[in-house]
Amino acid sequence: MKKTVAVALVFVMMLALCSCALTPEKTIVGSWRCNTTILGVVTETVYTFYEDGTGVRSNAVNVDFTYSFAEENKLTITASAFGFENTEEYTYEFDGSKKLVLTGEENTLTLEKIK
Repeated sequence: MKKTVAVALVFVMMLALCSCALTPEKTIVGSWRCNTTILGVVTETVYTFYEDGTGVRSNAVNVDFTYSFAEENKLTITASAFGFENTEEYTYEFDGSKKLVLTGEENTLTLEKIK
């Protein structure tokens, strides 16, 4: 009986440790790419998210941004370029650790993890 309880406790502790490692804040760190069409031209955009809540969006121009997670699967990205700031809120959904779908008011981005 004691052995069964000990095994069950170890199992519960392992589940708790694994769930901590899979937080959105950890999963999003890295580089993600998506293809977007602007004026009929398909371009690749790479979003790089750093652990400290900052990042960079790279395509024709690099744009720095900050990001934060809120309740109800919300991700807020505030981009800064040429003295202007733009804040967008997305609903996010991870499909495993290699695909991220961001749904905003005006668009949906499907990103694939590359690093």
